[in-house]
Amino acid sequence: MRALTPCRLATIDAPDFRRLALAQPAVHRVVMHQVAPVMSRVTAIEQNRERLASLGTMAAGLAHELNNPAAAARRAAAQILEALDAIGAALGVFVESGIERAEAQELVALQRAALAGMEGRTALQTLDAADAEDALLERLEDLGVPEPWRLAEPLAAAGVDEAWLQRVAGLAGPATGAALSWVAASLTARGLAAELEESTQRMSDLVGAVKSYAYMDRGDLVEVDLHEGLETTLAVLGHKLKHTSIDVAREYDRTLPKLTVRGSELNQVWTNLIDNAVDALGEHGAITVTTQRDGECALVAITDDGPGIPPEIVDRVFDSFFTTKDVGQGTGLGLATARRIVVDRHGGSLTVDSQPGRTTFRVWLPFTTPAGAP
Repeated sequence: MRALTPCRLATIDAPDFRRLALAQPAVHRVVMHQVAPVMSRVTAIEQNRERLASLGTMAAGLAHELNNPAAAARRAAAQILEALDAIGAALGVFVESGIERAEAQELVALQRAALAGMEGRTALQTLDAADAEDALLERLEDLGVPEPWRLAEPLAAAGVDEAWLQRVAGLAGPATGAALSWVAASLTARGLAAELEESTQRMSDLVGAVKSYAYMDRGDLVEVDLHEGLETTLAVLGHKLKHTSIDVAREYDRTLPKLTVRGSELNQVWTNLIDNAVDALGEHGAITVTTQRDGECALVAITDDGPGIPPEIVDRVFDSFFTTKDVGQGTGLGLATARRIVVDRHGGSLTVDSQPGRTTFRVWLPFTTPAGAP
């Protein structure tokens, strides 16, 4: 502070000031009146930092998860262009070789048979597939097909046999190489189209999970199935589980009715509880997510088989700013925020029971939101 006029200040030692504030209600009220706004601002800043840290971690994980199918889709699209070029070149060779209409029709029938064979086959065992490719490669070399190694894999995957090859060679004559290249390119393009569809579907599923997680395009209070929020939270946290050997078991009571809740806030609860369970386990272990009816409430239990919470601190885990994580790894607001959302915003309760090898957080949510809930 800065003095604008001459003044006289008095200093009081900290122990004396504490005794004065506690002994005189008037002094205590003045002190708390000044301290409360400061503490509120500090708490808000820390809560925002917690949200931003979680958002950054989640965004990085989602970017990684989206990058894999995006890269696969980009690669498949490039390879489809190569396959289409091969098909166009083969058709040009057909025209130049003077294949008659009747032979062309039979070649088309053989191509369709190969496509149908690819769709109807299950994945071969690795050794069987290699043997089939080796045998096919040798036969293609006997026929004088250029670059036979490019054609052997898709043709073997379609299950073509010696009789099929002989029939193509008999119909195409000098254009046998082009005919086989045309069929192989068609098979490759079909497989790449399926891969492209799968990759884009994966991206769509991830975007849908994020949208559902945040309950975008919906109001504050929404009627939801608890399992939807739990599943989208697990999908959003998938990047943390992907490179571990942690097993996630689901024991859901699908008969639970829908609840009217603040969906995006409740998903923060599941995120905190599941994320803490993953951190507690490290690279190995098991997490069990259970839902069931308990009287007039839905009970959600999240259990891990990690080392547990030490008995001397288990009663403090819901305190603001209390954390067992290393510096920079947590603000100590995750569980405090979770309890505030469950208790204050939904009229429920949140408890923890921990011992070595089993830690369970239980969330009770009433089927009817209390009228006084903010």
